[in-house]
Amino acid sequence: MKVIYECFNEKLVIAATNYVREKLRIDENIWVFVSTGDNFESNKHSGKFEIELCVIRYNKDFLKIATEEQIIKLAFHETFHALQFQELFYYEEGFKSKIFSEAELKILKREFNPDTKTGVTNKWHELLSEQQAETFAHFMYIKYKESFSGAAELVEKYLYKFINLE
Repeated sequence: MKVIYECFNEKLVIAATNYVREKLRIDENIWVFVSTGDNFESNKHSGKFEIELCVIRYNKDFLKIATEEQIIKLAFHETFHALQFQELFYYEEGFKSKIFSEAELKILKREFNPDTKTGVTNKWHELLSEQQAETFAHFMYIKYKESFSGAAELVEKYLYKFINLE
């Protein structure tokens, strides 16, 4: 059974997520949802990676007004958080990361801890996890522009790449 999306932007955010999930080899057990605004701190909150549930969640209200570029970069950004968490999980299981240094993983562990993340001075741009995700999103957006003729092609190729039933 396929999910029914209310608008093209919802399809776009899922397709962009699936595109980068494939590129980063993100575990298929990480679920992706488009949710109502009451799942977020404010209606301006575009998306989040919920560590406790291993879920990427996008704000339906934000998607209605966002530009194509904002949506694609959002998907790349949040999916990179899933990669950070995946690598941190493997690190804690005793595996060496091929992506992050041990020093970076220690910082990510502190930043992803729900007890410490909310206590940070609300300067999200200062967190390593956010800096890495933003840098990655910008880099991948350039790659996306080089690889696709537009959003419609991305949606056609990647919307149903991963099973994702709500």
